[in-house]
This record gives sequence, structure tokens and C-alpha cells, in this order.
Amino acid sequence: MKIFNLYADEWDETRDREGWRIKETFVGHRIGGGLIGASMSEVEPGSKLWPYHTHYANEEWVIVLAGQPTLRTPEGEQILKEGDAVCFPRGNDGGHQIINRPAGRSACSCCRR
Repeated sequence: MKIFNLYADEWDETRDREGWRIKETFVGHRIGGGLIGASMSEVEPGSKLWPYHTHYANEEWVIVLAGQPTLRTPEGEQILKEGDAVCFPRGNDGGHQIINRPAGRSACSCCRR
């Protein structure tokens, strides 16, 4: 059985483009997951985790591990806090984007099946 610590400073890739600065690790791969995908991302201040998007084949979850990122959905924007978990259903109703507007870094874990 493989174990990965979410608080280890181990990253699989970085994005270093203006407005899109993040570090990401593929937790599902690191623990040998085959049916559920999971990643963890640290989003720099003023950056976005992804473009606004939706999924048609699967739902996605976001769990906030640190910081207070802004969540954008079809319902508008709201600030999340550490420990918040959100499920985005398949289709247009599940459209979403994570934006880190505060001064500090935000870390989120994303799971999808």
C-alpha cells in the first residue's frame, strides 16, 4: 500500500504563467489509485487554478486545505475557507473555477471519478 503525505513539499509540476501560477501533485498516481483521480494544488496569490470549466463524464470535488480561495460557479462567486468541501455535478450546472485573490497561498485537493 502506498502512502503520500499531503503536507510534504513534493510537487509533480508547476505552472509559471502570469495569472496561472500553481504547483500540483497527482495524489491518485502517487498512491496507486486506479478508479478515483485526485490532485492537490497550491495556488499563488492572484492566480487561478483552472479556466472556468465543466465536466460531462464525471463529477469533481474540491476540498480546501489552506487559505481562502474564491469559488466561481453558475450561482456567482463566494469565498471558501479551510476545510470546505464542494461537489461539482456533471454538466453545465457544475461549471466552476478556483481563484486565489487573498495575499496568501491557497491549497486545494481535487477528486474525480
